Amino acid sequence: MKRKAAGFLFNVYLPKDNGETTEIDVMLLAPKGIIVFESKNYSGWIFGNEKYKNWTQTLPQGKGKSHKEHFFNPIMQNNLHIKFLKKIIGEDYPIHSIIAFSERCTLKDITLYSKDIQVIKRNDIHSAVGKIFNPIEEPIISDIDIQKLYDLLYPYSQVSEQVKQEHIDNIKNNVK
Repeated sequence: MKRKAAGFLFNVYLPKDNGETTEIDVMLLAPKGIIVFESKNYSGWIFGNEKYKNWTQTLPQGKGKSHKEHFFNPIMQNNLHIKFLKKIIGEDYPIHSIIAFSERCTLKDITLYSKDIQVIKRNDIHSAVGKIFNPIEEPIISDIDIQKLYDLLYPYSQVSEQVKQEHIDNIKNNVK
């Protein structure tokens, strides 16, 4: 049996409507669909709700004290990535969202409502992908279309240092 084609793309900078970019950390193009990964390199305890704009990272400070940091909801962040991805590739392909946190954190209280979103730790990626793809019996995207998608999206992963710096600057300006 011939093995089906699949491809990964990393750090894909997609144009937004306002001239800025949004960056997809990792994307998997596979016969059973597309997975957009948002990678979070946090430690401490993570609390979040799919519907809340901000999530919380709690870091122990010793002697029973802790420090809390807030960060933008990574589900909403990935939904934004998917929105602009669809503007480039269209609506014909099934796209799934996985938020992958580092092994250095503990996912304490994560509330999800959507069935097509997973919030996991990186060491669970293999099983998370299986959970999405295993129930799908037949390929949805042909090898030819996977190659076309890859060829279409690859240039967005080969941006200049200037584009990368503008992206970082825009994030910093939007946080203020």
